[in-house]
Amino acid sequence: MIRKSLLLAGVMALTMASAAAAQAPEAESEIDPAAAACLGDGGEAIAARLAACTEIVDTSEAAEDRAWGLRMRALIQTDMELPDRALADVSQAIRLTPGDSTGYFLRAVVLSGMDDGRLALADIERAVKIDPNNGVYLALRGRLRRDAGDMAGALADYGRAIELAPDDADFLVGRARVRDVMNDNAGALADLDQAVKVSKEAPDIVVERAHFLVYIGRHDEAKAGYDRVLAQQPDHVDAIMGRARLFQKKGDFPAAKAELDRALALDQTDADAYVTRAWIRYVLDDAVGARSDMDRAVEIAPDQALIERARLFTDQKQYDLALADVARAEAAAPKSVMPVLTRAGIYAEQQDWSRAIAEADRAVKLAPADIDALNAACWIRGEAKRELDRAVSLCTKAIGLAPDDFEPLDSRAFAHLRRGDLQKALADANAALALNPRSAETLYLRGAIRLRLGQQPQGQADLDAARKLNPKVETEYARYGLLL
Repeated sequence: MIRKSLLLAGVMALTMASAAAAQAPEAESEIDPAAAACLGDGGEAIAARLAACTEIVDTSEAAEDRAWGLRMRALIQTDMELPDRALADVSQAIRLTPGDSTGYFLRAVVLSGMDDGRLALADIERAVKIDPNNGVYLALRGRLRRDAGDMAGALADYGRAIELAPDDADFLVGRARVRDVMNDNAGALADLDQAVKVSKEAPDIVVERAHFLVYIGRHDEAKAGYDRVLAQQPDHVDAIMGRARLFQKKGDFPAAKAELDRALALDQTDADAYVTRAWIRYVLDDAVGARSDMDRAVEIAPDQALIERARLFTDQKQYDLALADVARAEAAAPKSVMPVLTRAGIYAEQQDWSRAIAEADRAVKLAPADIDALNAACWIRGEAKRELDRAVSLCTKAIGLAPDDFEPLDSRAFAHLRRGDLQKALADANAALALNPRSAETLYLRGAIRLRLGQQPQGQADLDAARKLNPKVETEYARYGLLL
């Protein structure tokens, strides 16, 4: 049978919740049974939904109806993590209805999930050109622009989306993330405060705000947010994870592990939770448990966990295993700087300074404005006691790009210490600790600087505080010979 009237008046439109979802028809509208099954209105299984969408594609007469079926099938395939099939379907839908903005939008979603930001941005540009007042399209373009480093464009897109829908909490959260990247902590927090308000304290939004409060060091407020959510939803895994990270930052590793045990009892597929617990177990001298958790994380999400496992192997001096994991991660993401930086760290652990510096510089070349790359190229030179002026220059550039990030200040303090410029080293260590007072590594570094300056009581207090926060800090820093 040829379907001549698949969908009646205003049957559906595509929109986006996290990626994209199908919107049900108006109550008074009738809908073709195959379309209802394709949408999953009756709770159909995935296979039944796909079959219904395929029936629509194969039997519909109108190009618009076939395109709808293709877009719906692409959505389902995206949820099934079949991006190539989704991309083929939505591309065919665009060929059938090139003037329909939803096809370009959905293809941008699919391409973004495939880490092809350039093509995704091109498609969302087409969607916005067709429908310039669609806040969902503007928000997606804002995110893609942010990922591409165009913060001004991202801010403008989210601003316009918020003008169109001032009560959309997701748009406010999106702009907060842009402002976070721009180191506008006050602006980011204001957006998150408003998002909490307009969402009527939606748990996920409250947790997002709490995560940000942890990041900016307002730990008591963050804990209050997590506790508020957990009082309403005791099984909210993200809130439990947030509490775990908060305890970790405070150096209370047993409490952090207890929270992670609780999170993993609720969701045994959370790779991030396994990685976090692995490092906490390692700090607590449970190397076997740490390795078990890392292996499980790699099984679940190798793209996320391979680099972390490589770092664990490096810390255990299993360098061949570490380099093998880095090679796998780099093959999966050849444009990413993280595998390059991790390999630089492995060479540094082996004191192969020439290769370590070369890899760190390669990371800077790949991403000249990447704070982690600049910081690593600075720090490794400090470790090697080579090119110390260049080290200071690299850290200074990183500090200029991210003045609220404590790590480049910590690294520059180390470089100044290596140069023998103790006053500048102390100033940078103080500035780093003003941003992150609970950094065990920076406290240890400042303690060493103060001892060299003859400030015995202050230096010893810093060292004691560092050891309390991280019992392994002395072992980790012993090779630098900081304590004379």
